[in-house]
Amino acid sequence: MQQIVKSSGGNPANIMTALVNHKLIRPITTQGHIGDVERERIVYDAQTTSGGSGGPLFNLQGKVIGVNYAILRGFGGSNFGIPIRYADPLLKR
Repeated sequence: MQQIVKSSGGNPANIMTALVNHKLIRPITTQGHIGDVERERIVYDAQTTSGGSGGPLFNLQGKVIGVNYAILRGFGGSNFGIPIRYADPLLKR
């Protein structure tokens, strides 16, 4: 991973492209429903697999509204997402 970051010059788009090219990540699309929106998290019920943290949460218009960060198993398959207003500044680093 460090080699990928170094060879990409730290550019997030280049890092993602390199990860895809090395078959280290692949996007999946699922559908779910938002159950609750709080200041610091979005709770939703989309099917998510282990390792899905960091995946985007889209609204019906295709706009990213959050980033998946946790799955709560045994509780109806609830997922937690960070609202994009918190993740966006980190993506610009």
